[in-house]
Amino acid sequence: MDFQYEVEDSASGDILGYFYLDLHPRDGKHSHACCGLIQQGCLDDKGKRQKAVAVLVCNFPRPAPDRPSLLSHNDVETVFHEFGHAMHCICSRAKTPLFFGYNVQTDFLEAPSQMLENWCYEKESLRLMSKHYKVCHFCFTHN
Repeated sequence: MDFQYEVEDSASGDILGYFYLDLHPRDGKHSHACCGLIQQGCLDDKGKRQKAVAVLVCNFPRPAPDRPSLLSHNDVETVFHEFGHAMHCICSRAKTPLFFGYNVQTDFLEAPSQMLENWCYEKESLRLMSKHYKVCHFCFTHN
């Protein structure tokens, strides 16, 4: 199942951009995870900001009738990493495509993703985001 999400600035209520999740493998899809840009979030030719649109492409195990999609720690780290790229692009305030999103030095390109990855190693974060699937009723009611 694929999902679309809207990112809103909680202070202003402005929509900053959108991202899609493409979570599961299918025929013809590449096998690695990545974050791709569908639209850059910069000023258009009329000076109006267009919304950034990103897609997180992953290949996580599909859910089964008796269990949800079970992610390994590496899978969780991957989705946090790629989500860091999406948020970097969605939150970019560049005026031109020349300086938007991935058009930065490599070290800066990876910084937001590596910061989000760190949450996958924090005890409190792990406690909040994971449970054994047999006791996690949320997993089955929101599949």
